[in-house]
Amino acid sequence: MPLTLPRVELRKQVGTRAGRGLLIAIGMLTALALGLFMWVARNDGAPLSAALAVTTTPQGLLLPVLGIITACNE
Repeated sequence: MPLTLPRVELRKQVGTRAGRGLLIAIGMLTALALGLFMWVARNDGAPLSAALAVTTTPQGLLLPVLGIITACNE
């Protein structure tokens, strides 16, 4: 029963083309940034904190946009 509200909110975000496209873009940009980071740091061995910083950058920039889109749909 307590998972009803998150399911409803996720369905609202994925239900629109803009929300679905933005979630796909966030996933693809995160994977691309991590792949590029790992390719650049393949010989040196980068610390985990640097890899986490690289993956949170696209998410930190685009997740607020998703929140704005969700709020405007209501």
